[in-house]
Amino acid sequence: MAVTSDWVTGYNADFTITNPGPNTWTSWSLTFASSLAVSSIWNGIYQQTGASHQVSNETWNGTVAPGASVSFGITAVGDSRQGTPSSCLVNNKACIVGSTVMSPDTPTTTIPGIPTTTVPTTPTTLPTLPTGSTNVPYSPYVDATNWPTPDLVQTAAARSTRELTLAFIVSGSTPCRASWGGYYDRDAKFMTAQIAALRAAGGDVIMSFGGAANHELALTCTTVQALADEYQAVIDAYQLTSIDFDIEGAATNDTASVQRRSAAIAILQQRARAANRKLDVTLTLPVMPYGLTPDGLSVVRSAVNAGVVLSSIDIMTMDYGLGSAQGKMGIWAVDAATATHNQIAPLYPTLSSAQRYGLIGVIPMIGQNDILGEVFTLSDAAYVRSQATTLGFARIAIWSASRDQPCPEGPNTRAQNNCSSVAAPAGAFSKALAGL
Repeated sequence: MAVTSDWVTGYNADFTITNPGPNTWTSWSLTFASSLAVSSIWNGIYQQTGASHQVSNETWNGTVAPGASVSFGITAVGDSRQGTPSSCLVNNKACIVGSTVMSPDTPTTTIPGIPTTTVPTTPTTLPTLPTGSTNVPYSPYVDATNWPTPDLVQTAAARSTRELTLAFIVSGSTPCRASWGGYYDRDAKFMTAQIAALRAAGGDVIMSFGGAANHELALTCTTVQALADEYQAVIDAYQLTSIDFDIEGAATNDTASVQRRSAAIAILQQRARAANRKLDVTLTLPVMPYGLTPDGLSVVRSAVNAGVVLSSIDIMTMDYGLGSAQGKMGIWAVDAATATHNQIAPLYPTLSSAQRYGLIGVIPMIGQNDILGEVFTLSDAAYVRSQATTLGFARIAIWSASRDQPCPEGPNTRAQNNCSSVAAPAGAFSKALAGL
């Protein structure tokens, strides 16, 4: 077991099992005793009985040739120093913690007695990270609670950017208490080391509150002050200078929470100005090719009326449900941006047309969208980038960075978390939308 990141109250760890031969395995399993509490796993199937943990192969990684290795990873809750396995079985044969098992047909498993972390403690440089075009920033969304847990430095390098939008901070099991997707409390330091590593390498993050699932904090915090303080706790914990509010579904027409959020954001910016700190704020909203919904426009109006200074109004150019979408997703994205640019004119009467375009961001869902027949292609990406540059959009993002790669099974019609479901190489959408 090798700890790859550690945030004091939790950690990520990798296990590697090697087949010493002489026969090829068609399946494998590892059973170990430990006090750790596993919260998620990737590349394996997990079962727990008391202090006994068992991980077996997925359907696709059970075959291991002699001399080859297979790995899986876990996210665990608690102190990594207390989670070291005390005993283990590999394919039902005993192994000793801290030793290597080499008997025939028994996998080699090394479990060091004291886990260590590989999180950089000194600044590093992203070796091949491109900067992209400077006129329209590209900051793709990263589903932080997806697994395998994303590596932010590698994701930025592979997705042609220095800035990632991390999603989502929501209300946790305790009302008005921030969490990552309902899984990790704001004090668990989830992603703290990864964000530090990205910054040390020259990158940074935008933190996004809300999303389609769970409850945005404004829905569970009952006062403006409590809401502002909870947002502030997240800002302070991660030393944020850019935050995003992804408001969709029923949250867009909940008038009380909309007004409470706007007032709280205004307080956050007042505090930042008083402390001489930067705090950029963006709103992310659902859209149609003909513009923001009435509820979405009301969210923007509420923020402007509360005195919030918006860096951008980002529109989710996806999942329209209009039918006959083939070859139109890029066109509809630009149409939606132009329509939104027109809709906000009364809210920004002193801004020119070019300045209003400079407030618009576009966020397509790359590849297969949630609605069958809606597919955002590489041609759509090239068109959106071209028009964004010509019109001067505020930024481009995508949902999501983990989807910018082909699916193992090839093109298909399912919207998936970790691939685009279309025939596009890894990173191709990001390169097109970053202008590379």
